Order: sequence, then C-alpha cells, then structure tokens
Amino acid sequence: MEGLGRVTARAAHVVHGQSVFLVAGLAPQQIYQRLEPPSSRRSIRSSDDARRRRSHPSKPDRALQPPREGDTWQSIAEHQGAGVVKATTLAIMNGHAVSDQPRQGEPVKIVVAG
Repeated sequence: MEGLGRVTARAAHVVHGQSVFLVAGLAPQQIYQRLEPPSSRRSIRSSDDARRRRSHPSKPDRALQPPREGDTWQSIAEHQGAGVVKATTLAIMNGHAVSDQPRQGEPVKIVVAG
C-alpha cells in the first residue's frame, strides 16, 4: 500500500455454520506486533442470543427537544446525550464547525446510549 512502507498482514478464516468469514489485519511492520495481541485470533466466537440481547450499541437519534436559548454543544452532550459523545462530535455530526453553537429551535442529532 502506498504511504505505509513495508507492511505485515495476517488473515484467517472462520467457519460458522454454512458461512465463512475472512478476518484480516494490516499494519506497518514496525508496529504490527504491538497492535495485535497473540490471543486475538482465539477470541473470535459466536454470540449467543442472551449476549446479543444485552448488547445495545450507542446510536444517533433526533433530540426530543430542540436546543433552547443558551444551550451549547457541551450542555446537550452532557444532558440529552448522557455524555455518550463529546461536544465536538455532536457539532460535527450536525454539520457545524466545532466553534459554532446550536441554534435555538434547530433540530439536532444526538447520540443515545444503547
């Protein structure tokens, strides 16, 4: 790959039922060993139904209430988003420069915990 110099790549296939998954890693040689713990290949396993039900990733959502006068990305991140993402991330998600603040009444996307 251009720009990476010499790289180390490792790939493995995992058979599960009638599916075959290819898992691969690629990194510059000088840092590859540091990035991949030796046990990572052995940690791949199927999730059971109970484990999948407990797993709820954070996800983007529309705010229940548009920002009020004086709201900042920081206050929205802490209160409506429960601190799941940083204020700068909310600004960028909503198409604003990090230095901008939300406009009163403008619908904003927030991230809610899963």
